[in-house]
Amino acid sequence: MLTPCLCVLLSSEVLAQVPVSNRALGVLSITTSPAGATVELVDPQARPSKGTTPLTIPLAVVGQWKVKAVKEGFGVEETTVDVRPDETTSLSVPLRLAVALAVTAFPDDAHVTVTGPNFHGDGGLPWMADGLTAGSYAVKVTRDGAHAFEWSDRIAPGGFVHLVAKLAPVALKPAPRRPMECVHDEPVPSPAQVDQDMLDDKRASELVEFLKHVMVRSDDGEGMAELLFQLGELYRQKACFAERRALASAGSREQADLREATIFKNAVISLFQHILRDYPHYERRDEVLFRLAQLMGKTRPAMARYSELIKDYPSSRFLPEAWVQLGDRFCEQRVFEKAHLAYERALLSSDPRLQAMALARRGWCELGAGDAETASKRFQEVVARCESSDEDVKGDALRGLTKALLSLGRVQEARTVVKKHAREPELTSLLKLLGEASRR
Repeated sequence: MLTPCLCVLLSSEVLAQVPVSNRALGVLSITTSPAGATVELVDPQARPSKGTTPLTIPLAVVGQWKVKAVKEGFGVEETTVDVRPDETTSLSVPLRLAVALAVTAFPDDAHVTVTGPNFHGDGGLPWMADGLTAGSYAVKVTRDGAHAFEWSDRIAPGGFVHLVAKLAPVALKPAPRRPMECVHDEPVPSPAQVDQDMLDDKRASELVEFLKHVMVRSDDGEGMAELLFQLGELYRQKACFAERRALASAGSREQADLREATIFKNAVISLFQHILRDYPHYERRDEVLFRLAQLMGKTRPAMARYSELIKDYPSSRFLPEAWVQLGDRFCEQRVFEKAHLAYERALLSSDPRLQAMALARRGWCELGAGDAETASKRFQEVVARCESSDEDVKGDALRGLTKALLSLGRVQEARTVVKKHAREPELTSLLKLLGEASRR
């Protein structure tokens, strides 16, 4: 019979010496395959210890021990073992190759919850975890206004699974507005905006590295097309951040150094062209066409992309804005009949903002054609529609209305309209324009 003593964990690493009560002891021998794993132990008296396999504990307290084995490149294995008195209890723990799981989704402002062997995780998207234990996993992706995406399956040792969660809206909604859209006439960002941009840019850089890591592990296919698209969207955001930094530094667009922004922009164009060329059945191909055309500006290739979108995807949610862009192009070319037809097609949208934008663009086209009277009525309709909603479209319409009324010689009427409807900084800008007109 073993006498009471100090319980010493003997292994390649002796980590602790703890007192043992007057009770029977046994021997616990732990091996792992492969060897060299770190083993974390909790004895029947809730005392923790640690060692490296192969590990022998010659004076082990009798009862149930908790065992956790960890080795880089393998999943975490947890088990329990009962040590019997005056006997050697052997435990062999087979280590399984680690698995990895990545989740991306559209729209990407969703929440993911993942459960699996000895694991629970949740967070935003994109999401990835490596070094997981092989076994059965369940994934749930949720977003307000959309049906939940759920998946469950077993991941074999060494496996990698990339899930693309397609979140169908509960009810059909207009195309979402992107939070990061660079516009040509954007004002110089404030210091607070620059600080926020720095934080957002850092987050975008982290997500770029995350996506690159997933792409190395992913098989070619629709999942890869989705990763390429999301990478392009992140580069598009970084292009915008770089442009805004340059604008803030220079103080004006004319003096801003846009070389960094151009590098990111060209990277986006290359990625989107790659998707169109190599993934012709990608589910979001219509959006790729639209985003690529946006990046190309008012060029012939951009108009070709808009036309392709209209032809191949007649039910796309991006169709109204594509028609607006074509209308603008026709207006610049002074092909007014085609421009008006394009704007009329855009007005078929169910999105009130897009309807107002199409009306405002048609007003500008009519003003360019010399029909200031019709243009002024068009702009007044837009201002009435946007009285309590979209300030960007409303501001555009107010600028057009002011110019239309000035061309008709109705300066006082323009001043009254501006004071009634315009807000800062639009108010100051338009009053300055009216003041200059009055001095002529």
